[in-house]
Amino acid sequence: MIWYKQQFGELPQEVGKIIADRDIKTSPKFISRFNLEKIMNGISLTIVRIQKSDEGLYFCGVSTWGKSEFSTGTFIAVKGDEDVKVSVFQSSVSDSVPAGASVTLQCSVLSESRAAELQVLWFRAAPSQSHPQIIYTHHNSSLQCESESSTHTCVYNLSKNIFSLNDTGTYYCAVVLCGKIIFGNG
Repeated sequence: MIWYKQQFGELPQEVGKIIADRDIKTSPKFISRFNLEKIMNGISLTIVRIQKSDEGLYFCGVSTWGKSEFSTGTFIAVKGDEDVKVSVFQSSVSDSVPAGASVTLQCSVLSESRAAELQVLWFRAAPSQSHPQIIYTHHNSSLQCESESSTHTCVYNLSKNIFSLNDTGTYYCAVVLCGKIIFGNG
């Protein structure tokens, strides 16, 4: 059994594991504040002196006879006085799209706030422009949202027809919350 930590846009990192149902091994990066303890049917994970960098999805995995199974996991959001509790992840698109093609951009927003409290914007930054241009906004939209206890995940799509060179550029999604703007990775 293995504990993993995953942050948006990153590969899962192994926190620690139990070997042969008795020996617990914690990965070096996590050894100082992450405690693993054998319990009846597996291992429990305790994080001491939690920090902002501990934020992420934690889940277990088991491999037996070449078959792997994973738990659904728990997202840990670390609160702070001035922290905006939102993560924005934008799926990437191939480097170039031919004229006449259609492309759908996807933006995933993980937040402690409900979708009704978020405003999602789409920007286009083009070499010929000095400032990014707002091209679309989602406001009070929760059409594609899932909620699990204190966290909410919403997926926002933007379908765009590429008619000419005027439509080229880098497209970004961004979230407006509490007077701050959090951008996706473009």
